[in-house]
Amino acid sequence: MGALPLGGNATAIGASADAVGLVLVLVLAERGGDRIGFCRFTGYGLVVTVITVAPAVPYLWPRYLT
Repeated sequence: MGALPLGGNATAIGASADAVGLVLVLVLAERGGDRIGFCRFTGYGLVVTVITVAPAVPYLWPRYLT
């Protein structure tokens, strides 16, 4: 269960756990004339997911998989 918030940032659908913040960012971006589509969000989201999951792997692997 602990990995769900880490991997959920990859797409707009998975990031809906923080729905208020996500909607606020998308609305403010659109007001400013910059529409953030699914593919663009996912491109940035995958980078954030790798950055957050990579440091967690050395801790989680031996703790839960051995």
